[in-house]
Amino acid sequence: NAMLLPSCIRYNAAKGCDLYGEIGRELKLFHGNFSPEIAGEKFAGYIARLNKEIGIPANLKEAGVKPEDFREMAEKALQDVCMETNPAVPTLEDVVNIYEAAYKGTILR
Repeated sequence: NAMLLPSCIRYNAAKGCDLYGEIGRELKLFHGNFSPEIAGEKFAGYIARLNKEIGIPANLKEAGVKPEDFREMAEKALQDVCMETNPAVPTLEDVVNIYEAAYKGTILR
């Protein structure tokens, strides 16, 4: 889950979730008001750095996850009860895209 968190944050921020600005300010990661996408990117970067510091692989590729498994993983993820609390409601393709971004270590747009 920690490997996916930066990509999930970026996805939610791109969908307009402004929660990450509030979290970032409370944690004193940054000051001021930013758009949801910029605050999300700042917070996702913080999580990625934290992951690195504690030895979590930087992306799904480093962890040995295979791209051909993304669709099946996404189908299972959408059935997970935790998805009910996600700030944005992703489609199957959205989740596949999150996995692809987490595999490549890229930013979702």
